[in-house]
Amino acid sequence: MSQNTVQHPSFLLLNHIPEGIFIIKQDGCVLVWNRCLENWSGIKGKKIIGEKITQFFPHFGEPPYPDRLENIFQNGPPVIFSSQLHKHVIPCPLQDGSLRILHTIVTSYKAPEEVTPYALFTIQDVTNQTFQIREYNSLHKKLKEEIQQRKEAENKILKAKQEAEKANRAKSTFLSQMSHEFRTPLNSILGFTQLLQRDFKSPLNSQQSKNLERVAAAGKHLLGLINEVLDLATIEAGKTNFTPEPVHIQAVLQEVVSLSQPSTKTNKIFLNIEGTQQSDIFIEADYLRIRQVFFNLISNAIKFNKPQGSVYVRFANTGNGKIRIYVEDTGVGISEEDLPRLSNPFERFGTGSTFVEGTGIGLTICRNLVESMGGQIKVVSALGKGSTFTLEFPVLNNQRGEVPAKGLSVAPGKELSLKEKRILYIEDIDTNIELVRQILLDRPNYQLIHSLSASRGIEIALNETPDLILMDINMPEMDGLTAFNKLAEKPETKSIPVIAVSADAMGTDIEKALNIGFRSYITKPINVDKFLETIDSLLA
Repeated sequence: MSQNTVQHPSFLLLNHIPEGIFIIKQDGCVLVWNRCLENWSGIKGKKIIGEKITQFFPHFGEPPYPDRLENIFQNGPPVIFSSQLHKHVIPCPLQDGSLRILHTIVTSYKAPEEVTPYALFTIQDVTNQTFQIREYNSLHKKLKEEIQQRKEAENKILKAKQEAEKANRAKSTFLSQMSHEFRTPLNSILGFTQLLQRDFKSPLNSQQSKNLERVAAAGKHLLGLINEVLDLATIEAGKTNFTPEPVHIQAVLQEVVSLSQPSTKTNKIFLNIEGTQQSDIFIEADYLRIRQVFFNLISNAIKFNKPQGSVYVRFANTGNGKIRIYVEDTGVGISEEDLPRLSNPFERFGTGSTFVEGTGIGLTICRNLVESMGGQIKVVSALGKGSTFTLEFPVLNNQRGEVPAKGLSVAPGKELSLKEKRILYIEDIDTNIELVRQILLDRPNYQLIHSLSASRGIEIALNETPDLILMDINMPEMDGLTAFNKLAEKPETKSIPVIAVSADAMGTDIEKALNIGFRSYITKPINVDKFLETIDSLLA
């Protein structure tokens, strides 16, 4: 410590301030080093006072400190909030080798009766706070990165979901269009086949009749495949319409077993149903859909069976409010590794080298239909030992009344009117018009007029006021729905009943047409008997 350094008495007050304070003169020598600074720095005042500050803290000799100190000494004490209050955060190595982070405020100070100002440093050790801030910043940065990654992942999931939905819509649209394209030629194949089979004036010989039956069977099989694909598209798009009603299990199973008996003859399959002696059991389901499920399972059990094999259909009330239905066969079975893929669309197992007709989507449709109606379906199978499909549905309690006989009885037809009726057919394909013309030969009092375009058909309807209009839906110039709305706007035609005759067979297509006012909807290929029955009911 320099012997020439004498502290002013007012400097002694700085020892009682709980912050580190030191004062240096213009020559850079330390004039004051308070007690708080001694404590945390480990440097005693008697050692540093009178010595150059840069001897202990070289950082104060590096730019920009010399220039700033010179400015302080020249300009004197600052005005409050002036820019002459210099604030800095500086790294400071201590005598013990540690590194501290200091927050310093430097200002000019003039002691009483002193002419030359000094530089007064107020120091806070912010090492811990700095590390905390750095840690906070690091955590904040990491959190921001995680949030960004999560957002990117969510965006990817959303994009994938949108792409999947877009692909699903495209698939449904494609399948619907393909169904339409397939049904159009099938309309001619099956339609004219039915006309030949119904031609009692010029009957076919025995061989011709058998050949025509083969054509009809192949056409119906192709139609069945198209319907399955369309069903799958409808189910996967979530557009399946269900009409829940009490369904009598015994009745529907007996009906399906009866309908399946003819297919057992080829390989001499024994088909039997057990449990019909039980009291009436009802479930709530869509009758046509549950019938479709049973028919598919029983058909598969017959189709994939061994020659002279067996199929047993059993059902029983479990006693816990549910009914369990079993379809058990002695067929080729399914291996353990194939079971998890059984309900995948277009998967086919157990066919071996033998060609078995089918799309491989029937079980997919069954599973979706059963689950949509509140049931469950399971399968137990072993390769070479057959399979057992088990369905379980809640029993509908307190159900009373007559057993429904859907599909077993035929409603009596209305008496046909002999008065001449004019029917307008709006259709853009000549072959379809010719088919309907020949179908209506069975009704001599029905006169058919036609148009190959919707716009021309509207003109004819306005001029001729027919008794009934048959309307194709998918036409190039104007679709059938638009044409219907135009007819409904005209006083002359708004009361004429209109029947849709279309190859668009999606449930949504049918529902849309019926909702806007079509009286009925006939899907192509035309079933001649149902076609005539529908027309007769509206013209009677």
